[in-house]
Amino acid sequence: MGSDLHFVALTRRRYCQELPEHSNLEYSFVEAKIYSLKEQIVVPWKSKDFALLHAVHYNFPLLHRGPLVITIHDLTPLMFPELLPHRLALIYARAWLSRAVRQARRIITVSDFTKQQLMKLLGAPENKIRVIHSGVNFPPPEVINDPGIASSTSESKYVLFVGNLKPHKNLQRLIQAFARVCHCHSLDHRLVIAGAGPQDPWKEIAIRENVAGRIDFLGAVDNRSLWNLYRSADLFVMPSLSEGFGFPALEALRCGTPVAAANAGSLPEILAEAAVYFDPYSVEEIAQCLWRSLESDSLRAHLRLQGAKQVRKFDWERTAKRHVEVYREAISG
Repeated sequence: MGSDLHFVALTRRRYCQELPEHSNLEYSFVEAKIYSLKEQIVVPWKSKDFALLHAVHYNFPLLHRGPLVITIHDLTPLMFPELLPHRLALIYARAWLSRAVRQARRIITVSDFTKQQLMKLLGAPENKIRVIHSGVNFPPPEVINDPGIASSTSESKYVLFVGNLKPHKNLQRLIQAFARVCHCHSLDHRLVIAGAGPQDPWKEIAIRENVAGRIDFLGAVDNRSLWNLYRSADLFVMPSLSEGFGFPALEALRCGTPVAAANAGSLPEILAEAAVYFDPYSVEEIAQCLWRSLESDSLRAHLRLQGAKQVRKFDWERTAKRHVEVYREAISG
């Protein structure tokens, strides 16, 4: 796979320990913050002799003049401009994305949903875009091989959310729906929320809904703890208003955890029949979906079976081969 190609990964030194070694791969360090002026200067200089530069985010170097491939994961800044800190950030995002569409020889998206959004919102030509689904990692061996981990993670039954705590992740409605289930049914589950971001706004909602004592905000968790959380959950829920791909839901499937997800963004494309779906704008529908999933052992068993089939479609080896094909296309013009 690409054995005739030589790859140079431009990265920060602190990430190097997490990255693999390979005979046709080397690392070159760029100690610059994302979106910084230094990044815009150093990356074009480092890549000036490359046959091709692949920018894995839309913050590609404007001064780069060689063949270019750009991955665009989602268009959240354009779909939810209210999430941005100020109007200038929206102008920046739109201008940079528009320039990426014009300058790239090929654009990789991680879902057909993002491809369609690119064409709709930015007028990207379809013949430039290649959809390549990402792979999904396996849990570390120590998690897979330890039968006690799943029972030791939590003393209580729980529903799990994993992701950053930005507004488009829809935590407000999830908390309201969880509260409705708690108040209307004899539910003995907790809601566990794992992810980085400000917690106070969501804790205030939990207090208003009288479920603060039933929700655990864990913040960012390490990799081992994350896999343990997945394996121990009775249900994983992904209520996002939009997703470009949906890694946490696939990671839950990898661990054999049933998934309830929003019928929005890329999630129906990625999860297919391996999830039960709800309207993310309807608190009542989210609540009904949570309760139906938690009270039915047969439904959760069905979802586990479908999840095991679906997650096998997301293989990093296949993803890498597709990338090499796109690189060859871009190099040849």
